Amino acid sequence: MKTKEKDCVIGVDVGGTKIASGLVDQRGKLILRIEVDTPFHDGNLTTEALKEVLHKCMRAAKERELDVEGVGIGVAGYVLAETGFLISSPNINWSMVPLQQIVAEFTNLPTIVDNDAAVAAIGEHFAGAAKGARNFVLLTVGTGVGGGVFINGKLYRGSRGTAAEVGHMVVEPYGPLCGC
Repeated sequence: MKTKEKDCVIGVDVGGTKIASGLVDQRGKLILRIEVDTPFHDGNLTTEALKEVLHKCMRAAKERELDVEGVGIGVAGYVLAETGFLISSPNINWSMVPLQQIVAEFTNLPTIVDNDAAVAAIGEHFAGAAKGARNFVLLTVGTGVGGGVFINGKLYRGSRGTAAEVGHMVVEPYGPLCGC
């Protein structure tokens, strides 16, 4: 499909405290930002809050006469990247959610869902501080701690898709337990 100047995508970051979303043009420029609190205590409410944010983004795009081409979501937690299925998000109390399918059906748009730190690493490789770098490590620090690793120009996932989950390394053996 040939893109027009008015094409954009919806990008969403679902974190432990907030759901941040935006319309992004084909050059990576943020057109609009919408943010709501994450109802982290209830996965069903988190799904509804995500739908609310997506609806607001789609309405804003329509008002601006922009064509939304797809949705990309980064979520704090363990996601099967091939299918966008959320296994668990301990800091959000959200698990076993076919998130990519839910969002694709809700928006009727092509949708990709992946771990938030992996998405951050991809973004930095595409247009950020790591643009052009073939090898780098990215750390995310928020409600939780995550990471993304690029080796030879490709995101490294490891054998189980969790290679850079640095927030799950034991730092203090008798310290606080992880949310998972």
